[in-house]
Amino acid sequence: MNKNSCGVSMHVPRILLSLVYVVGGAGFLMNFAGTTKFVAMGLTPWGLASIATLATVVAIVLKLGGGLMLMFNYRVSQAAWMLIAFTLLATLMFHMDWSGAQGQMQMTNFLKNLGLTGGLLLFADCFCKQCKTKNTEA
Repeated sequence: MNKNSCGVSMHVPRILLSLVYVVGGAGFLMNFAGTTKFVAMGLTPWGLASIATLATVVAIVLKLGGGLMLMFNYRVSQAAWMLIAFTLLATLMFHMDWSGAQGQMQMTNFLKNLGLTGGLLLFADCFCKQCKTKNTEA
C-alpha cells in the first residue's frame, strides 16, 4: 500500500481499524471492575493476578489511547505500535488454548488478532537500522 496515495485509501482503513480498539477500550473503561476481573483471570497462570488493576489501566491506555491516536491521525506509527503491543499481549494471554468446547472460537480470535496486527503493521514505521537508512536516503 502506497502511504502517499489519495486520502481515502489511507484514512478510511485507518479509521475503520481504529474503531475496533476505540469501542473496545471504551468498554474496558466503562466496566473497569469487570475488566479487571477478566484481566486477573488471564494473569493467574503466571502468578500475576495481583497486578490486574495496573494491567487493566495499561490495557486501557494502549487500547483506547492508541485507538484514538490512530483514529485522529496523531502519531500514527506510535499508535500502531501501541495497538500491536496490546493485541499481541491479549492474544498470548487469552487466545492460546485451542482445546475443549471453546477451542475453535479461541483459534478464530487468535487468527483475527493476527489479521489486526497485520493491518496495524501497514501504519507502523519500521525502526530497524536498515529501514531507517533507506528512509533517509529517499
